[in-house]
Amino acid sequence: RGRWRVPSRRNVALTAPYFHDGSAATLEAVLDVYEQGGRGDGKRSPLKSEAIVPITLSHEDRAALIAFLRALTDDQAAPSLSSVTP
Repeated sequence: RGRWRVPSRRNVALTAPYFHDGSAATLEAVLDVYEQGGRGDGKRSPLKSEAIVPITLSHEDRAALIAFLRALTDDQAAPSLSSVTP
């Protein structure tokens, strides 16, 4: 109970929204949640792992992590404008 399969990080910049409920619209919003150690009622959930604690990232580390995650995206996997508009 309270578990689900974590998706691949490949093309992660194209898979928004994030989290099981789609509540984070951007990679930056995902990091905001992790820096807070969770959010809302989930912070107090009995199912929350003790390993989930607030993280502290410097501005440089945060930018580097976002750049790394975006580097996992294949630009050719992104739909072109002509393929999504009539």
